[in-house]
Amino acid sequence: NNLEERAELTSQINVMEEEISRINERLNLHSENLIAANKDINNIKDKKKMKNQEYSRVDQELITINHKIDSLKLEMDSGAGLPLAVKKILTEDSLLGIYNTIGNVLEIDSLYIKALDVAINSSKNFIITDDEISSKEAINYLKDNHLGRATFFPLNVIKYRYIDSDTLNKIGANSDFIAVLADIVDYDDKYKNIIYNQLGTVLVSNDIDSATRLSKIISHRYKIVTLDGDVIHVGGSMSGGSSYQSKSIISLKQELKSLEIRQRDDKENIEIT
Repeated sequence: NNLEERAELTSQINVMEEEISRINERLNLHSENLIAANKDINNIKDKKKMKNQEYSRVDQELITINHKIDSLKLEMDSGAGLPLAVKKILTEDSLLGIYNTIGNVLEIDSLYIKALDVAINSSKNFIITDDEISSKEAINYLKDNHLGRATFFPLNVIKYRYIDSDTLNKIGANSDFIAVLADIVDYDDKYKNIIYNQLGTVLVSNDIDSATRLSKIISHRYKIVTLDGDVIHVGGSMSGGSSYQSKSIISLKQELKSLEIRQRDDKENIEIT
């Protein structure tokens, strides 16, 4: 009997040990799952922390961008860099047929801003008007109020100009020739004749060396501006160097556009987080 009891007890012990072993296995599995779950939780916490940091950075950048945009708009609305006479004409409600300055109606890719700035430096503040009548009324307004002088470009008078076809054929495939400036600016189509009058005979070249070569080929017949803002004038005289002038309206508009793109991207990033 003792043997039977011992055998029975041994059998029960074996069953219990197997059960303990299975429980330990399950316990180990649960422990591994718990470790993995804790890792996931820590990863999520780290990601959340990084997201919060990114959110704070983007939010701060957005505040800065919004401030810059407001400042730029204020600067542009106040007629940045415009002479007093021009400002007065553009803001005088009693004058009819007044549009804007040539500089204010143009936009261009940032690569060509210096070229455009220097090309329209003398004409950027010319005022576009409907016709001679609206121009004369504006001139009388300036006289009567002793406000100074301005130049007016009536839409019905100013003629379209472009480089001649022989010159275009001669330089069209030349790597020193980038474009006719009027062909790479953006503007409202109603101003086309005025834009081409001023920029349809201005060529764009990469730098002073390429512009010099190009000017020789065309016998110095047209003005050439470079991406750096150097100029070879009709006849071959040259202007260049560094520029310390204040930002033009074209530069301001370009800066505003790039800031508004960043503003939109930042807003999207914040919405995603």
